[in-house]
Amino acid sequence: MIEPSLAKKLISRQHPNQRVSSEAADVASELIRLFVVEARNRAAIQAECEYEGEQSLGESEGSAAASDTWTQESTAKKRVRTIRGYAPIRANHVAKVATDLLLDFS
Repeated sequence: MIEPSLAKKLISRQHPNQRVSSEAADVASELIRLFVVEARNRAAIQAECEYEGEQSLGESEGSAAASDTWTQESTAKKRVRTIRGYAPIRANHVAKVATDLLLDFS
């Protein structure tokens, strides 16, 4: 959980003279937590879609040289996914879902 004191500090950065009750800080910290969880979920879906797209693209590569390079990279990515059980989430995945996420939470 996000600490209510952190929520108070975040609110005071935008509104320095605003007093914030402990209940308001609790609600703000819960909203921040929900936002982060939703961002993580949406970014994970984006990462999985890209990973699956790379896999299907790799299977249909035509040239032998590109195919060999792709196979090596694809094998390494499959190993990572198999070991961890998921496609890794990167900053670009979060950036791709950020617009819709911010609109949904506004």
